[in-house]
Amino acid sequence: MKVPTSWTSSTQLLDPVIKKAEENGYEAIITADSVGELAEKLNIPAAKLQKTIDDYNSYCDHGQDREFFKNPDYLHKLTGEGGYLVGKFYSGAYGTVGGVKIDENCQVLDGRRSGYSRSLQRGIRC
Repeated sequence: MKVPTSWTSSTQLLDPVIKKAEENGYEAIITADSVGELAEKLNIPAAKLQKTIDDYNSYCDHGQDREFFKNPDYLHKLTGEGGYLVGKFYSGAYGTVGGVKIDENCQVLDGRRSGYSRSLQRGIRC
């Protein structure tokens, strides 16, 4: 997949990661040369994806994202030059409710909140 020259520094960092992801069949990074191919890989209607891209590009032309209110400094048209790259991102959090008590260094406190209960620290990484 060829990318625009302006992206060169970014792609120098990303290309090896993308290649490795593709070689390993990692499903969270998807590349495609066309909107149709991308739609097929994402299992969504091509016409709907094209309309979404057209709407977004219109926001770029007008300098205002009327749907998600993205900062205009970050509005950049999707031209398809060099293909398409999609990354699926998953949010998550680490924590407990009513679990062990820790200090600012993620060390487990004992019941008196002084000293540390070493036996409880197994498996906790900060």
